[in-house]
Parts: sequence; structure tokens; C-alpha cells
Amino acid sequence: MSENTTNPLSTDNCEPLSSEQFASMTANYKTSLGTNVDTESIWVSIYDILDLISHNRANGIRIYYGRHDDNHEQWPGRHNLIFVATRDTDNPHNPSGDNSVDLLGGEHLDPPFDKAKFTGLSMDGAPMCPPRCKT
Repeated sequence: MSENTTNPLSTDNCEPLSSEQFASMTANYKTSLGTNVDTESIWVSIYDILDLISHNRANGIRIYYGRHDDNHEQWPGRHNLIFVATRDTDNPHNPSGDNSVDLLGGEHLDPPFDKAKFTGLSMDGAPMCPPRCKT
């Protein structure tokens, strides 16, 4: 990977995708679904992401793939993404996934701490596509 000169805190794990690469990858996923209807995308507010990070004093986010239970009221059996705040204490100014731990449960915060919206919790519930598909 090339050296990142725009963000000195980057771990260079992420690479930009061209619109063609994006179109190809999303088409591959849709093709893999066959006739099944499943989640194609989710939308998350930047404010929820910032809250997840700040409420947990995190320096990263790990995104897990999940699937709702078949009896879920709104999204039965649908694929979802679960956002979890992480912290790299080995190198907090240049965090990496290898050194980061999930911050679940609130034990990572020194009392007293504000039990804010996402403190010690993961994040789910983002609007899914379909049915909300705007691109």
C-alpha cells in the first residue's frame, strides 16, 4: 500500500474504490443473493458514529456481519451490520485492528462515567435497503 500523506493517523488499511469498482462489487453481491431478498445497504448518520466513538472514548470501529432472528418484527432473517467501538491502547495515535479490542459492557471506562446512548453498547437499527434504496 502507498504511504498516506493526507492523514498522519491513518493505518493505510483502507483503499478508495472507483465508481466502477463500487458498481462491480455491489453487483456481485446482488447476484450472489439469487432470488433471495436481503439487505443491500444500510445508512448511518455521522452523528451516531461520532456518538459511538465519543461515548466509549474509542479510536476505531469494528463492523460485524449479523443476521436478525427469523421472528424479528421488522427485518426477519435479514443480514445486518453491527458497529462496535474499539480501542487500541498499544498505539492510540495510530490505531490498528490487530491491537484493538471491542469496547462492550462499559468496563473500559473509569467510573464515574456518563451512561450515554452508546456507552458500552454496539450499534444496530440503521435503515436498511430494500425497502429504502436511494443511490
